[in-house]
Amino acid sequence: MAMGGRDAGVTLDPPEHVGPSGIGHLAKLANQMILGMTIAAVAEARPLAARGGADPAHVRAALNGHRMVEPDFVMRGSKVTLLKDLGNTEDAVCRIRFSASVLAETASLFRGLADAEGEPDYSALICQIEL
Repeated sequence: MAMGGRDAGVTLDPPEHVGPSGIGHLAKLANQMILGMTIAAVAEARPLAARGGADPAHVRAALNGHRMVEPDFVMRGSKVTLLKDLGNTEDAVCRIRFSASVLAETASLFRGLADAEGEPDYSALICQIEL
């Protein structure tokens, strides 16, 4: 079974060794932390710009948050999966005694989104911030 590569029209970077066995999971959680925080930052920045007088349609290109401006919350990324991963990241943060206050706030925002009806895309986080 092909998983990618040249045959699938996709060029993959070679795997990167990040440490001893099991540490790759922590690297994946760090990636999910960045994903969640980036989404939260875009969701917060767009209404900030709008309240300051900027036209959201023009800010869209700068923020690349077009689904929040439209608003188009058709699911492309599962809020449930992201919230699970953010929770796993919080657990890892506790285990290694690391302080990650931005992660905690981001996870809290996504928990509020998880309570929303339906299964909107995680970019619907903007609805939590605009309340």
